[in-house]
Amino acid sequence: MNKGKYFSVLLTLTLLVACAPMDTKTSAQDIEAHHTIQNGSNFDHDALAKKYEGLAKDMQAKVQEQKEVFKHRSRSSRFGKRGKNIKSHITYKIDRYEKAAQENLDKAAYHREMSTNINQANKKNKAKENLSNNNSSL
Repeated sequence: MNKGKYFSVLLTLTLLVACAPMDTKTSAQDIEAHHTIQNGSNFDHDALAKKYEGLAKDMQAKVQEQKEVFKHRSRSSRFGKRGKNIKSHITYKIDRYEKAAQENLDKAAYHREMSTNINQANKKNKAKENLSNNNSSL
């Protein structure tokens, strides 16, 4: 009876650990939620652009790291079929990192453009306010 109890507890803990999320990377939604301005509808686009550029730089560093690993991998098939799988896995990782870097650069460019548009709109609004204030004082 005691063995059954311990076994069920062990099984439950194993399932809990297996189903627990292990990803420590931040998602785009987390980044944007972190950079919201007071009213919750506008984002700090400059900060988001910098964040995405930093993520892209990290991905490009990982690409270079994987290329170095691939370059220094021995050409002999000392590991047999496993050696071929390792090389294909490295090329897959390089491809994924390059795609992630490009996506982050695209997001950074989008947020830079949004920031520029918002800044231009703010300048126009200030100019209109100054013009209307000058006209009303006359």
